[in-house]
This record gives sequence, C-alpha cells and structure tokens, in this order.
Amino acid sequence: MSDWQEGIRQGHALNTQTINTGPYPTHFLTPNRTPIRGRIISMKRILAPILIALTFSVMLPSTSFSCWTEVLEDGVGNTYYVDFERIRKAEGHIYVWSLLDRDKPNHLGYFSTQVYRQIDCTLSRFKILRYSFHEVGMGSGNGTPLVTNKPVWVYPPSNSSTELILKSICSR
Repeated sequence: MSDWQEGIRQGHALNTQTINTGPYPTHFLTPNRTPIRGRIISMKRILAPILIALTFSVMLPSTSFSCWTEVLEDGVGNTYYVDFERIRKAEGHIYVWSLLDRDKPNHLGYFSTQVYRQIDCTLSRFKILRYSFHEVGMGSGNGTPLVTNKPVWVYPPSNSSTELILKSICSR
C-alpha cells in the first residue's frame, strides 16, 4: 500500500469526517478533492442559474420579439403602444402587452413601462397581471419585473387613456 493510500485509510490526506463517498470506492478520491459525485453536484450548481436565466429571458417581455403599434399620444409626452401580434384569447378574455413610453423619466427614473393585462371586453374592464419597468425608452434593456399577487378588476374612467387603449384592443 502506498503512503498516499495509507494516509487516506488513516484519514490524514482527506477530512474523512466531511466527505461521504457513498457507494463510491475511495480510489475515486484525490488529495484535497471531493469525490466524483461532488463534481456532478458542482456542475448542477453551475448549470441551474444559467437555465433559470434562460427561462426568464424567454418569459419576460422583450422589445426584440415585440411589434409595437402606436394607439395613443396624450400630448404631455406619453405615447401608448399595444403589441397586437402577441394577443392571446382564452375563456372569453384577451391577454395583451401594452407599452407606455415617456419623453421624460417618471419619478422613479423609468422611461417606459410594459404592462400585461387580462381584458374583459364585454364589461370593459381589465386586470393588470404583470409590469416591467425600464430605464430606457420603448421597453428596451433589462426591465425590472413586478408580478401582481392578487390582481383585481379595474374599470377605466371615461375618456381616459386606458379606456381608449381598451377600445382599440377590443375593436379588433
């Protein structure tokens, strides 16, 4: 038996109290390293954040996949857009992304806001399901997402920008 193997047997070369080789024989161990099984776990720790980032990059709104159609300009520097290509209809409701683009940032420093709404055209009401706040115009760049926990139905005031946006969506 070599000195190194004798050291492992006696627990000197490795801290045998913190390494559990499980069903793996000790010859898979090297000095000051974890067992092969530990390396697989390390790969999972590396790949998991990458997969999560890729998943969210697909799920979050992106202007590169959006075709924004201008529906309203309010005269004070705000322009409203709707992505009519990504409208989804289910169970009598319409699900749609809209975009508010500002000439100047709001009080929080955001130039644009994307809003994902559930719309009930028969009762002229909507729920805001998700927001994405952007520090640059047209929803570009990385947004700060916000998902509403318990969205409630909102009836827009008459002749408001929100009512005009709803009418433009429901008329299609």
